[in-house]
Amino acid sequence: MNSKKITSPPTVVLIGRSNVGKSTLFNRLTESSGAFTSKTAGTTRDRNYGTAIWRGNNITIVDTGGVDIDNLKAGLKALTSKRVLKKIKPLQPDEAIEKGIISQTGKALAAADLLVLVVDGKAGILPSDRDLARVIQKTNKPVLVACNKIDKQSQRNAVAEFASLGLDQAHPVSAANGSGSGDLLDAIADKLPKSITAVSADKAKTITVALIGKPNAGKSSLMNGMANEERVIVSELPHTTRDAQRTTIEYQGYTIELVDTAGIRRQARVQAGIEGSSTKQSLGLLRSADISILVTEGNIKMTKQDRQLAGLLGKGNRGVIIVANKIDLLENLETEARQKLEKYYHAELAFLEWAPLVLLSAKTGLGVKKMLDHIIEVYEAPNKEISPKALERLLKKIIKKHSPSGRGARRPHIYTLRRDENDLLHFYASLGRNQQLHESYRRFVEGQIRDTFGFIGRPIQISTEQYKGSKIAKKLPNKGGVR
Repeated sequence: MNSKKITSPPTVVLIGRSNVGKSTLFNRLTESSGAFTSKTAGTTRDRNYGTAIWRGNNITIVDTGGVDIDNLKAGLKALTSKRVLKKIKPLQPDEAIEKGIISQTGKALAAADLLVLVVDGKAGILPSDRDLARVIQKTNKPVLVACNKIDKQSQRNAVAEFASLGLDQAHPVSAANGSGSGDLLDAIADKLPKSITAVSADKAKTITVALIGKPNAGKSSLMNGMANEERVIVSELPHTTRDAQRTTIEYQGYTIELVDTAGIRRQARVQAGIEGSSTKQSLGLLRSADISILVTEGNIKMTKQDRQLAGLLGKGNRGVIIVANKIDLLENLETEARQKLEKYYHAELAFLEWAPLVLLSAKTGLGVKKMLDHIIEVYEAPNKEISPKALERLLKKIIKKHSPSGRGARRPHIYTLRRDENDLLHFYASLGRNQQLHESYRRFVEGQIRDTFGFIGRPIQISTEQYKGSKIAKKLPNKGGVR
């Protein structure tokens, strides 16, 4: 797989103990809600990436999980001595997640151009802050101190205390209300090595891809496989991913932003608090992503939750790819067995027949390249050039195959078939006065358009309008429904 990370903009890593407000500060600096915030310590477990635009430059901001200093020391020691973290004594499930946080933080430190130690101005200096400052100094990276939770002018006197950490001057900031965030960004820009030039990202070919599915379907493993590194924490525990994690790769000349969403359980089982908020965030990402990838477990039968999530994707106007993950757990997946599995998925998700199905194993990498190829294909589908003459020829072919059917005894007559110039997946069939197309015929027209021009992974909309000579009159109400 020919992919690589985008490394042009400088990278600034936020680090600190749990619950000092790193995620809130991340959201403030990137002017987004990319990191989920909570009063519960340890909400952020993975690295979360965002972009701050300041002084005309792009700066990559990385939010890390809150760390326990003793575990951080052990993790950094293991990393720097090239020891494999798995060789550390066996861990319980919760400890395994903590170990993952340490591993992620260590990787972020290694890639950072600048570190920002975030401390709690209200709580004052704690022993863990001093220990963490000493560990950070050993990285030989430029460091800034952000003294968070300074919400009022009267609280600024507390900032001076943090000078004793022996790092750069502490900068007062309130991530909650935004005060001091501009000054902090100025300090960040001034502190970055002069040899680093921030390059604006090329948004023209940036594809946002959201991975969605029920808990433990393998979304994080798949994201790691596509990014070709362990970017997010993978665990057998459901809901290891609590907020949306982002990473960026380059593939075939495109920038692909991958978003690993929190696993979504059935609504009746969603708990209030962190899980409920992260589920809401995951569903919101479906509306903004260019392409959504539904990750299912190909080694077991589809669940009701899988079908419900597929239904959500079918109602949108974004690109869709279906993934049957974990096929490495199936035996004898030869041609016949593969065809049987594909037939099963097409039957279960008949309403998404236009979405490509990829059988893969995130664990072994089998099928991952094929999925990346589909991402490019689905993204480019609406850009297919179709001339009016090509549509005219297709219309004649459609009518010759199957005469139009409508409602009532009178058959409708289709005069023209045209494409919306502003919505390239929307087509209009012009009919005689007070005529309508039957829904089944709409589906037939859609199928013929797909067979002729492709549009893989994209929903097509067929509407009707009244024909008056050479001019298109006002659009008729689409009572037959739009697919």
